[in-house]
Amino acid sequence: MVSCSIAWSSFSWEAFATLTTGMLAVGGAMVIGLRQVGITKRQADISERQAAIMDRQAGIQAQSLRSDLFDRRLENYETVRNFMNALLRDPNDLGIDQQNHFFMAKRESQFLFSQKVSDHLDKIWALCGELNAIASEMNQTRISEGYVGVDLSQKHQNAYSAVSREYKNLPDIYAEMKLDFAPT
Repeated sequence: MVSCSIAWSSFSWEAFATLTTGMLAVGGAMVIGLRQVGITKRQADISERQAAIMDRQAGIQAQSLRSDLFDRRLENYETVRNFMNALLRDPNDLGIDQQNHFFMAKRESQFLFSQKVSDHLDKIWALCGELNAIASEMNQTRISEGYVGVDLSQKHQNAYSAVSREYKNLPDIYAEMKLDFAPT
């Protein structure tokens, strides 16, 4: 049987220093390695928190964009509603500024809403133009002849009813502006 005993008396100082230095170096490397593992774990935790913060910021930005879009859509809706309200009150008193505002809202609707809304606003524009033209004709006939015929009155009533129906249905036309503000 072979004995594995160390003869400590034959150990030289250089051998002892070499062995001790090696063990201390290995021990130091282990301590540094363990600390590095801890640092890496903390960095991973920080990265996860940063990712969560970035997700929340992205959600906030998305909500902000949706809110801005809603504000622009509401402004568009109000412009169209105000134009139609003024037209229904007195078609002869409709100013060019009101018409321009409606036309701009109609143009902007192409970018803010689906094509369906823009097409419907084209229909409303045509109906409003028809009502305005009939109202002007009635006014001129009243001035020149002193009365308005039954046919012209009936045309005016039909055009007024068509515009009035569209005015009442305006919230349904703009239904897509009702946004769901649930987080995405």
